[in-house]
Amino acid sequence: MEIVVEYVLIDNLVINFLILKLSAKFLKVRENFLSLRLLSSAMLGAVCSLISPLLNLPSYLQIVFKLVLGLLMVRIGLNPTGFKKNTVSYLVFLLLTAAMGGVCFGIVFLLSGEIESGFVLIYNMEIPVGAIILVVWLVYLGAAKLICAYERKKLFGTFVFKAEIKNNGKTIEFDVFLDSGNTLTDPISLKPVMIVDYSLFIKIFDLPLEKILMKKIGKEDISGSHYIDFGTVGNGGKMLVFEVESVVLKAGERETEIKSPAVGLTFSKLQKSFNCEGLIGVEFAKEFVQ
Repeated sequence: MEIVVEYVLIDNLVINFLILKLSAKFLKVRENFLSLRLLSSAMLGAVCSLISPLLNLPSYLQIVFKLVLGLLMVRIGLNPTGFKKNTVSYLVFLLLTAAMGGVCFGIVFLLSGEIESGFVLIYNMEIPVGAIILVVWLVYLGAAKLICAYERKKLFGTFVFKAEIKNNGKTIEFDVFLDSGNTLTDPISLKPVMIVDYSLFIKIFDLPLEKILMKKIGKEDISGSHYIDFGTVGNGGKMLVFEVESVVLKAGERETEIKSPAVGLTFSKLQKSFNCEGLIGVEFAKEFVQ
């Protein structure tokens, strides 16, 4: 059997990182420089996994070594606080490690490879380089999407609503997020403002991007359009506000229609932050949240 240390190290590094990343997503860990911590933790695991067979420890000490290593990786990568969070994080990490390990072993056996004992993924070179990383990456993407879909399903009817904008014969379906912090009101119409991102805006109006960026949209472009001052923490500016014929909000079997609502355009990436194309305040959804 030919063992290439670089391949073994890279495979274990990538797999460790994906396990930690998936653990973070499952546990909803969101902190600055998270990826840097995860990478450091994954590197520690990869190096220790590579040298552990060289220690020639008995099987029971190998198990203890791996369990302690896993605990260190969780502490470094996920940085949980408190006994309960540490315990839950550790158990999630072990569960996902077992699942990913099963995937790796399955690929090796499927491709008639050989596994070197010692609790480290070492295989002969009949298996294409990167095949295991590719499959594990696909498994990670699938698991991450399942987690997001589950969280999203829990939010529907509480914070996320199906919605439709009807305007000039068009009906555009989208998802909208209920943001209790959105108290923006149009000072002219005194209506609460629903915020939509650019990807949704261009489905409603076919206008040149240059004109939008230069804030030169007038009533000849969109009837009743105007600009209002808005501000967030440490930021502010002018927002284009306009009206559409109606917006329909849906929650299960219930729905409500708002006639001539005020709508504001933002270039913030709502899809990335909220997995939705619009934001509404409580005033829009009061029928559902009372």
